[in-house]
Amino acid sequence: MAPVRDTELFLRLDQCLSRDNQLGSQFCTICLLAVPYALSGNSPDIPDLQTQYHDLWSSCMCWLAMPWRDDELSSLRRSLSHNIDNCGMRASHGAMLKDFGKAHVKDPFELFQILLCLCLQNCLYGIDSSTGHTLNVVARARNPRKRFCSKKGAWPTEIDQLFPYGERHTVRALAMASFWFADDSPLWVLNAILHLARPRLWSTFLDENNRVPIVWSVTSMILYGTGCVAGLRTLDQGVRRERTPPAIRDADWLRDGHGLHAASAFLRTILTGPYAQPDDILHFLLPHLATFRDIFRIAHWQAKSCRPVARREDWWQIALCVCPASAVAGESLQLVPDADVLRAVETDPRSEVILGIIRQALIAFPRQCAGPGCARTMLDDTMLPTCARCKIARYCIKNCQRADWTTENPIPHKRLCPVLSALRLVADPAMPQAAFAEAVRQSCLPDDYLILAGKWALSRGRYFMDILRVEIALPLLGNTEGQGAYRARLLRSLVER
Repeated sequence: MAPVRDTELFLRLDQCLSRDNQLGSQFCTICLLAVPYALSGNSPDIPDLQTQYHDLWSSCMCWLAMPWRDDELSSLRRSLSHNIDNCGMRASHGAMLKDFGKAHVKDPFELFQILLCLCLQNCLYGIDSSTGHTLNVVARARNPRKRFCSKKGAWPTEIDQLFPYGERHTVRALAMASFWFADDSPLWVLNAILHLARPRLWSTFLDENNRVPIVWSVTSMILYGTGCVAGLRTLDQGVRRERTPPAIRDADWLRDGHGLHAASAFLRTILTGPYAQPDDILHFLLPHLATFRDIFRIAHWQAKSCRPVARREDWWQIALCVCPASAVAGESLQLVPDADVLRAVETDPRSEVILGIIRQALIAFPRQCAGPGCARTMLDDTMLPTCARCKIARYCIKNCQRADWTTENPIPHKRLCPVLSALRLVADPAMPQAAFAEAVRQSCLPDDYLILAGKWALSRGRYFMDILRVEIALPLLGNTEGQGAYRARLLRSLVER
């Protein structure tokens, strides 16, 4: 069988998309859907395509993120429709759409955007040419030493290739595509970009004009099929600023569980993806707390009782990600003041939860400059050297290092440095949580060091404070209908993520 890149359809796709704002009469969206479907499933062609066809992937992103005027969009829609109607394979289009699972998509522009997203999804989630067998392009972003590029030049090689018209247009295009289109591929592409370039787009991502459609998309993918779609009404006010909520959320495409899996992976990236900071998940959830509280309640139940059983892991991950919005988290805020949370660190600094919080803080910490108020990260062009002693804190310039050495923010690095240095020698935060905790407990680290490390970790964000707050509150909340044990298990998994 000939490689995909040698087929007539692939060559046509490459040629048509590379034209400046002109697809040409040979561009039939339905026929060309065969290209990404031939590449799905870690096709062996993908590594070569990643390195040899940069113009194709960049063109896909340009067409996807293009800021269309109404007249341009109408013209493109007419052109796409004309090409489909005059295609020589028109008689087979119905069967093709059914085979591709896209028979429910009627709008030619929507189908075109889905084609672009599927192509980018294959590139970004296919086998990375720098490894050739196990990791994909997205996974390479998890290695803080790799920063952005792969060794063999797999696309994207420059961060700006993801933002041909700027971060605002790329995020907006993908947010609205996730909102309107009956497919999970836009959410997968947005998830990949969040992996690769989070510091560049996070503030744009949290803009309410983008967050509302993203939340609607994620929520509807989660809730459809559970009988709880009515819970989406809590988002109606924000969605109406866009337009009427899309009827496509009642389509059969959500029943296969692919949308649930995409939503689960997306929330997981917000919580633990590269460059994630402790409070990122709170910033995403809090404006729509009531909605996510309902989602937690449903996911909590589905993780125990869902049929088919294969989907329980997705439900469990969703419950894990949105648990800060749960009722028990809200009750804990009323029961346990901040002073009691800080006191708990001094009482038992070697507890499982506190060591888990320290480990998570250590994982998130080395990705950015530790200088007070500095926003530079490992994603920037200039490498961030580590502190010569602790080998953990990073600084972009000497001024940042000097400021962090003495600034109470809230703990100066002068006090923290020997603690981090000792922790690094005892246990690697990349170790599993159980191994990390055991190594620390068996070490000769003084409690004073762990107390200081615990208070430093809690200062990294409210999210860590709330984890410990729930742990303290659990005995006070009782064990009604066995929920206490399950909540405790959820909490343990949260610090072991």
